[in-house]
Amino acid sequence: MSTVEALSVVVSHDKQEGVWYILSSDIPGLHAEAETLDDLVTVVADIAPDLISANLPNTAKDSPICIQHVVGANPAEAA
Repeated sequence: MSTVEALSVVVSHDKQEGVWYILSSDIPGLHAEAETLDDLVTVVADIAPDLISANLPNTAKDSPICIQHVVGANPAEAA
């Protein structure tokens, strides 16, 4: 039985510009932005299969796409 490796897509939010965007991706050519995280996930789901087929031909067609959100954490202040 072969295992299917997940493809990672890391997204972030630009507060100043008010957009969600792809920070990094295992899928070559995947660059997108959207006003909401839900909209960005929809865009990724729509275009990723074609990019995977074109740019990663040896990747299983049922490979899951793992979308991760980067959160900037502020250090806690000492009491």
